[in-house]
Amino acid sequence: HYHKHHQAVCQFRANRQNPALSLFEGLQVIPTPHVGRAVIATQEFAAQALVLIEPPALFFNARLGYLELFDAFLRLSQKEQAQVLDMQGGPLDSRRQFLVQGEYQSFQHNRRLAAQYLTLENAKHLLSIVNTNAHRFPLEEGGGTVRDHYTGLFPKASLVEHSCHPNCSIVIRQGLLYYIAERKIQPLERISISYQGCIYEQPRHFRQAFLHENKAFWCQCTRCLSWDECNPIACPHCTDG
Repeated sequence: HYHKHHQAVCQFRANRQNPALSLFEGLQVIPTPHVGRAVIATQEFAAQALVLIEPPALFFNARLGYLELFDAFLRLSQKEQAQVLDMQGGPLDSRRQFLVQGEYQSFQHNRRLAAQYLTLENAKHLLSIVNTNAHRFPLEEGGGTVRDHYTGLFPKASLVEHSCHPNCSIVIRQGLLYYIAERKIQPLERISISYQGCIYEQPRHFRQAFLHENKAFWCQCTRCLSWDECNPIACPHCTDG
């Protein structure tokens, strides 16, 4: 079992080093107000077309705790570390602040030399990125058996914004993240995914509350700013339905 596990992890690392397993053509990163950056299409994408492929810049087994995250970060090159730290992270609550500080102290104690290259502030920022921008994916063996789950950070994909009516869906296979067009995407259209599940079954206030609590923003997508089709009966006691 360990041999198969080690093989799969080595494959993830090989994917990360293989430029042929990365696709960001026909896309452009642009600055935007409020959210900082977004990704737009510079060409037309047909429905079901591959829009983006990206291997994880960093991946770790979250079941093993924050020390695994810190070790994974320090295995990256300086350029890769900078790419990861450039990702957006949300605020940490007091409980997580306390936990990461304790783990960091343990990290300092056990890995004195390595700790010189990872400050407490960067450790906190790493955790905030994981909390808001990470993807969880299975470690599969032969026959599709799931051996374990890993958490990955994908810097380019993290720039894609949320929408409650997204034009892309996400698939992760063998540690590679794929964005697939849900419908035709026109040039200059922003690429979007959903940061939560069951978006077409939830009324606006549920979607917005989830995103505010878990992703640290209030959704202002076109669907959230229009009539709430999941809550068609107006409430007589309030003004927002």
